[in-house]
Amino acid sequence: LTNQECSEDTTCIDLVCQDPCLTLCKGNSICKVHGHVPYRSCKPGYDGDPFTGCTEREAQCLTNEDCPEDRVCVGKRCKDPCLLGVCDENSSCKVFYHIPYCSCGPGFYGDSFSKCTRQYSLGSSLPSPATKKRYQLETAKANWIGAFAQCLRHGGRLASIFTEEENDKVKEEIRKYVLKEQVWLSGTDYPTGNWTWTGSGTPVVFTDWHNMQPDNYMNQPAGEHCMTFWNDNGNLR
Repeated sequence: LTNQECSEDTTCIDLVCQDPCLTLCKGNSICKVHGHVPYRSCKPGYDGDPFTGCTEREAQCLTNEDCPEDRVCVGKRCKDPCLLGVCDENSSCKVFYHIPYCSCGPGFYGDSFSKCTRQYSLGSSLPSPATKKRYQLETAKANWIGAFAQCLRHGGRLASIFTEEENDKVKEEIRKYVLKEQVWLSGTDYPTGNWTWTGSGTPVVFTDWHNMQPDNYMNQPAGEHCMTFWNDNGNLR
């Protein structure tokens, strides 16, 4: 006679405990029952009225170039990458040509993408011991921001190279795979004009540029501002 006589995920319809979602929701919609009450919504990527049917949302973008320069294309929508958690909470975030740039706030130092640590006065000890770098190659194909996000999902970040030894170790890791495409590093000269490791905010001191590099391939309007290894007839450049 009443909903209270039915389970929480059903309602009393025509004196029978029934799932109201079987008749209320239409195409491309989601229906869930809580406390005898049906709640309806459109599936991700769809808009409209779930009572009459949802339609696929028109794509706002397919690539970053379809968005304003301070937005990136995520799930066919133009979004602010700074709101996607790319920077540490103690850092600031600005977007230039679809790429987020993080910097540790005043009084902090470290990797602005993963952890900015409060600075300590001269003579005080650091809160944790030094760590040793470990390099791991991710083979999924992505643009620079996609590669950055992929590294974060694995608890890492794009590689920064400070010595010839580190350079050799990165190449050694890459050679374990059949490399056909480029491998992104964290180095960029955008927007400061000077090559910088975005992970630490420190300048690129050690370099191993190939002949005639860095350049702007085919004089692209946006320029080339991100650092990468690529396979040149079996040689890493």
